[in-house]
Amino acid sequence: MIVVDAGALVMLLADAGPVGTALRKRVRGERLLAPYLVDIEVTSALLGRHRGGKLTDRELDGACAAFAELPLRRVEHLPLLPRVRELYANLSAYDAMYVALAEGYDVPLVTSDGRIRDGARATGAKRPVEVFNDKALGLR
Repeated sequence: MIVVDAGALVMLLADAGPVGTALRKRVRGERLLAPYLVDIEVTSALLGRHRGGKLTDRELDGACAAFAELPLRRVEHLPLLPRVRELYANLSAYDAMYVALAEGYDVPLVTSDGRIRDGARATGAKRPVEVFNDKALGLR
């Protein structure tokens, strides 16, 4: 079981390159968890990529359909708010929500944003944060 953040999910759904491939390999066979806010975050990011010309209509439709079918367990986030408050010194409330969820379930967090790993470390987060992006994969 792992927690996946919106950035990782967007790359998993919409990136045909090495980062998307690595993420799809990492999550294969895992039980996926995310807070309920993931739905609007992923939708917003996919629509933004479409608006910016990075996704065609067909790619957007495919990514949205794949997201709807993803075996992702959405978790209520209100119980996480006290821990989010503690983590907020070094993370946005959105990012802290994913870190708090990973801690609550005692599982790793998978993200595409190295700043989340750095902020989690600085705050003393209790679970590992796995980063999947060009830099983390040694592509730049």
